[in-house]
Amino acid sequence: MPVEFRGAKELRDMAQQMRRLSRDIQRADEQVLQDELEALKPAVRRSALSVIPGRGGLNRLIAGSGMQVVRRGNAVTLRANNKANIRRMNNQGIFRHPVFGNRERWVNQLYAPAKKWFDNPTLSSEMRLRRAVDKNRQRILDRVR
Repeated sequence: MPVEFRGAKELRDMAQQMRRLSRDIQRADEQVLQDELEALKPAVRRSALSVIPGRGGLNRLIAGSGMQVVRRGNAVTLRANNKANIRRMNNQGIFRHPVFGNRERWVNQLYAPAKKWFDNPTLSSEMRLRRAVDKNRQRILDRVR
Protein backbone atom coordinates (compact mmCIF):
# COMPACT_ATOMS: atom_id res chain seq x y z
CA MET A 1 0.00 0.00 0.00
CA PRO A 2 1.78 3.16 -1.19
CA VAL A 3 1.74 6.21 1.04
CA GLU A 4 1.41 9.57 -0.62
CA PHE A 5 2.30 12.86 1.01
CA ARG A 6 0.70 15.96 -0.36
CA GLY A 7 2.10 19.40 0.24
CA ALA A 8 5.65 18.21 0.89
CA LYS A 9 7.06 20.74 -1.57
CA GLU A 10 5.15 23.58 0.10
CA LEU A 11 6.36 22.44 3.51
CA ARG A 12 9.97 22.28 2.26
CA ASP A 13 9.66 25.78 0.72
CA MET A 14 8.22 27.15 3.95
CA ALA A 15 11.07 25.61 5.96
CA GLN A 16 13.60 27.27 3.65
CA GLN A 17 11.87 30.62 4.04
CA MET A 18 11.90 30.25 7.83
CA ARG A 19 15.65 29.48 7.83
CA ARG A 20 16.26 32.49 5.58
CA LEU A 21 14.15 34.70 7.86
CA SER A 22 16.06 33.47 10.91
CA ARG A 23 19.39 34.41 9.28
CA ASP A 24 18.00 37.80 8.23
CA ILE A 25 16.84 38.54 11.78
CA GLN A 26 20.22 37.52 13.22
CA ARG A 27 22.15 39.68 10.74
CA ALA A 28 19.85 42.64 11.31
CA ASP A 29 20.17 42.29 15.11
CA GLU A 30 23.96 42.22 14.84
CA GLN A 31 23.96 45.31 12.63
CA VAL A 32 21.66 47.23 14.99
CA LEU A 33 23.83 46.28 17.97
CA GLN A 34 26.99 47.26 16.12
CA ASP A 35 25.53 50.67 15.26
CA GLU A 36 24.32 51.23 18.84
CA LEU A 37 27.70 50.21 20.33
CA GLU A 38 29.49 52.58 17.96
CA ALA A 39 27.31 55.37 19.35
CA LEU A 40 28.24 54.29 22.90
CA LYS A 41 31.97 54.94 22.52
CA PRO A 42 31.80 58.65 23.51
CA ALA A 43 29.95 57.77 26.75
CA VAL A 44 32.66 55.26 27.69
CA ARG A 45 35.34 57.88 26.98
CA ARG A 46 33.49 60.45 29.14
CA SER A 47 33.25 57.89 31.93
CA ALA A 48 37.01 57.27 31.77
CA LEU A 49 37.74 60.99 31.89
CA SER A 50 35.45 61.64 34.85
CA VAL A 51 36.13 58.54 37.00
CA ILE A 52 39.73 57.45 36.44
CA PRO A 53 42.43 59.43 38.30
CA GLY A 54 43.77 62.32 36.21
CA ARG A 55 47.15 62.65 37.85
CA GLY A 56 49.79 61.85 35.31
CA GLY A 57 47.19 61.83 32.54
CA LEU A 58 45.96 58.29 33.19
CA ASN A 59 42.35 59.25 32.51
CA ARG A 60 43.26 60.85 29.17
CA LEU A 61 45.40 57.84 28.28
CA ILE A 62 42.58 55.40 28.97
CA ALA A 63 39.94 57.61 27.30
CA GLY A 64 42.17 57.87 24.24
CA SER A 65 42.45 54.09 23.95
CA GLY A 66 41.26 52.54 20.75
CA MET A 67 37.74 51.16 20.93
CA GLN A 68 36.32 48.77 18.45
CA VAL A 69 33.11 46.88 17.98
CA VAL A 70 33.92 43.21 17.49
CA ARG A 71 31.55 40.73 15.86
CA ARG A 72 32.37 37.11 16.60
CA GLY A 73 29.85 34.43 15.82
CA ASN A 74 26.51 35.80 16.93
CA ALA A 75 28.00 38.08 19.61
CA VAL A 76 28.75 41.77 19.30
CA THR A 77 31.05 43.34 21.90
CA LEU A 78 32.68 46.69 22.55
CA ARG A 79 36.37 46.33 23.32
CA ALA A 80 38.84 48.99 24.50
CA ASN A 81 42.53 48.44 24.01
CA ASN A 82 45.69 50.43 24.45
CA LYS A 83 48.66 48.34 23.40
CA ALA A 84 51.21 50.47 25.26
CA ASN A 85 49.33 50.36 28.58
CA ILE A 86 46.88 47.50 28.31
CA ARG A 87 46.99 46.74 32.05
CA ARG A 88 47.01 50.30 33.37
CA MET A 89 43.34 50.46 34.39
CA ASN A 90 40.87 47.62 34.28
CA ASN A 91 37.15 47.59 34.91
CA GLN A 92 37.62 46.51 38.54
CA GLY A 93 39.30 49.82 39.37
CA ILE A 94 42.77 48.31 39.61
CA PHE A 95 45.57 50.13 37.90
CA ARG A 96 49.14 49.02 37.48
CA HIS A 97 51.98 51.48 37.89
CA PRO A 98 55.65 51.62 38.84
CA VAL A 99 56.63 52.40 42.41
CA PHE A 100 57.75 56.02 42.77
CA GLY A 101 61.55 56.13 42.54
CA ASN A 102 61.85 52.51 41.36
CA ARG A 103 60.71 52.03 37.77
CA GLU A 104 61.69 48.36 37.94
CA ARG A 105 59.04 47.45 40.53
CA TRP A 106 55.39 47.59 39.49
CA VAL A 107 52.37 47.27 41.77
CA ASN A 108 48.62 46.91 41.39
CA GLN A 109 46.59 49.55 43.20
CA LEU A 110 42.85 49.62 43.77
CA TYR A 111 41.05 52.90 43.12
CA ALA A 112 37.51 52.07 44.25
CA PRO A 113 35.72 55.07 42.63
CA ALA A 114 36.90 53.82 39.23
CA LYS A 115 35.20 50.44 39.57
CA LYS A 116 32.96 49.69 36.60
CA TRP A 117 34.18 52.74 34.65
CA PHE A 118 33.60 50.73 31.46
CA ASP A 119 30.44 48.88 32.54
CA ASN A 120 28.44 51.80 33.93
CA PRO A 121 27.85 53.59 30.60
CA THR A 122 27.12 50.32 28.82
CA LEU A 123 24.71 49.05 31.49
CA SER A 124 22.87 52.38 31.55
CA SER A 125 22.34 51.99 27.78
CA GLU A 126 21.07 48.43 28.04
CA MET A 127 17.38 49.35 27.74
CA ARG A 128 18.09 51.55 24.72
CA LEU A 129 19.91 48.62 23.07
CA ARG A 130 17.04 46.24 23.84
CA ARG A 131 14.48 48.70 22.44
CA ALA A 132 16.54 49.12 19.25
CA VAL A 133 16.71 45.34 18.73
CA ASP A 134 12.98 44.92 19.48
CA LYS A 135 12.10 47.72 17.07
CA ASN A 136 14.26 46.13 14.39
CA ARG A 137 12.65 42.72 14.89
CA GLN A 138 9.20 44.25 14.74
CA ARG A 139 10.12 45.98 11.47
CA ILE A 140 11.21 42.63 10.01
CA LEU A 141 8.05 40.88 11.21
CA ASP A 142 5.89 43.63 9.73
CA ARG A 143 7.70 43.18 6.43
CA VAL A 144 6.99 39.43 6.49
CA ARG A 145 3.27 39.83 7.24
